[in-house]
Amino acid sequence: MKGLILCSGYKGKHNPFIKDTPVHFLSIRGKPVIEHILTNIQSLEKIDRIFILTNSRYLEQFKKWLDDFFYPIPIEFIDDDRTNLKEKSGAINSISFAIEKANIYDDLIVIGGDNIFTPDLSEFINFAESIYPHNLLGVYYLNGRFKAKKLGVVKLGVKGEIIEFTEKPSKLNGSKLVSMCVYFFPKDKLYLIRKYLKNNPDRLSIGDYIHWLSKQELVYAYRFEGEWFDISDIDSYVEAISVF
Repeated sequence: MKGLILCSGYKGKHNPFIKDTPVHFLSIRGKPVIEHILTNIQSLEKIDRIFILTNSRYLEQFKKWLDDFFYPIPIEFIDDDRTNLKEKSGAINSISFAIEKANIYDDLIVIGGDNIFTPDLSEFINFAESIYPHNLLGVYYLNGRFKAKKLGVVKLGVKGEIIEFTEKPSKLNGSKLVSMCVYFFPKDKLYLIRKYLKNNPDRLSIGDYIHWLSKQELVYAYRFEGEWFDISDIDSYVEAISVF
């Protein structure tokens, strides 16, 4: 199994705590967010390599950070060749780029690099194995501190399958479960990403992909308990500091 951490975006550009530093290096409890994510991944015994997708602007900062960071699993960087925000990509396009660039032909767990959460990923992977070879995404119960229009809202069937996925709705549609940018893509389903992009070249968000995918075949969701924050904006970051 391979791990892919998405750190190629320029989120957090309006956060006063950072200027030319990636949001992934924001400090929580004395260490950067990226190290919290790697600590979560380390519990997964089947992971044998981790790829961090970043951009040309931040690549050297990531390399310098890794020089001083010990980690028992090999880490490789993938440069998406972008240098500024105007060169738009989209998460699903970035995932496809990373899969091709790194020649990934293995089960893949994908995590957004601006996520920080307390739950152990091992239960997520155990559930993925129980519904294998279906795709799986992590979801979180909306508890009032998130705005639905910033997230993907999920409705589930009785077996935990996704029956509706709405990307950044203007208002809630009855569900309070949101996608938290934690995904498991089995190796035999990776080709579906290329298929989607071929037919939808202008719809590059991962939410659009999950919406499309759930109409093609079964896609399951795993509900995470504990704490979760998307720390790309100042309010979430400050709250994460107070909770962790």
